[in-house]
Amino acid sequence: MELVIYKYKVVLVGCGKMGRAILEALLCSKLDIEIYVIDPNAENAGNMNNNVSFLGSVEQLPQEFKPNVILFAVKPQLIKDVVQPYAKLVTSDVMVMSILAGVSVDLFEQIYGKDKQIIRLMPNLGASFSKSTTFIYTKELFIKKFIIENFITSFGSCIWLDNENKMHQATAVAGSGPAYYFLFFKYFTEFLTKNGFDTEESKSIIINTCEAALLMAKEEQDFEQLMSAVTSPNGTTHAALKTFQDNNQLKDIFDKALTAATKRSKELSSQ
Repeated sequence: MELVIYKYKVVLVGCGKMGRAILEALLCSKLDIEIYVIDPNAENAGNMNNNVSFLGSVEQLPQEFKPNVILFAVKPQLIKDVVQPYAKLVTSDVMVMSILAGVSVDLFEQIYGKDKQIIRLMPNLGASFSKSTTFIYTKELFIKKFIIENFITSFGSCIWLDNENKMHQATAVAGSGPAYYFLFFKYFTEFLTKNGFDTEESKSIIINTCEAALLMAKEEQDFEQLMSAVTSPNGTTHAALKTFQDNNQLKDIFDKALTAATKRSKELSSQ
């Protein structure tokens, strides 16, 4: 296989939590990369790497800089006002990437044209640890997938979608997913502290238990078998699982919550 050396010349638009997470991962990667970050909020600059230039607007980009990646990481509600000024930079060689929940490829095509490389991504905050599962969708059939994958795998793994509508469910589970785990961590902590454990001790117990469960799940991905391995007949785990699974109440809550997130993603795409 021929080794292809590709220099990524990136404009990152927006450096909030998600944009910052991706930026940190890119800077830690082995990619040949040059990055300009555009964000009007100076406080988002933080401690920037020397390979990054922070600008307040697209007009401040050096004329000699010709990006081949423009990555939009602003809030979905702002996108229509933000994308237009970048039209002058978007040629057929530029990959326009968006991580915005509910914002379709069609919106970018309306502004930049249907002949452009528009790529929609759905990562999560695990990107800052290179642990994001990022979903990818594009209409472009002749796009250089390996160039995109090299870029995206710098902040985790990637899954290509054959239908943009699947992005709604991907958003509900993987995009928003870390928050759900944090909610369960919070409930575990509250139970332990209520019963005499201090907060730091409780957090340590929960995180270590979670890490053990993850290691087990990586070895054996049949979750029913894993539950059986931990559960003794009529034991403590059995008592808890029986309560969790009583009349499918927890399952129904899960389904209701993920359906609500999916619905909201669809609502955002229609605005």
